[in-house]
Amino acid sequence: MSAIPASALPNLHTWKHKSDATQWIDRVVMNRFWEYVATLMPRQLAPNMITFIGNIGNLLGAVLVLVMCPTFYEPPPSWLYFTLALLAFSWQTLDAVDGKHARKIGLQSPLGALFDHG
Repeated sequence: MSAIPASALPNLHTWKHKSDATQWIDRVVMNRFWEYVATLMPRQLAPNMITFIGNIGNLLGAVLVLVMCPTFYEPPPSWLYFTLALLAFSWQTLDAVDGKHARKIGLQSPLGALFDHG
């Protein structure tokens, strides 16, 4: 049994990812913030490195949880909640900024889109 019905397979060749800011907070507040953060990125920094750094933060958060709560039964220290929220916000910001930075310096590519959205 296939996860994708045979009738839908031809659509895979024409599918294109669209990352529109559909929430009002993205359009009104966050997009302006992300545009500002993108101006802070040095031109020498590759957009895929921005994505990679954000993913390192995710990995760090997972490691912190495993170290502080190895069985998931002990209560985590209170600082861990703040740290995880900060890491999640950092990842979300870097994930939104990488494409803006790539377009700013003219380095957008199919590989970058795959790395970002894959």
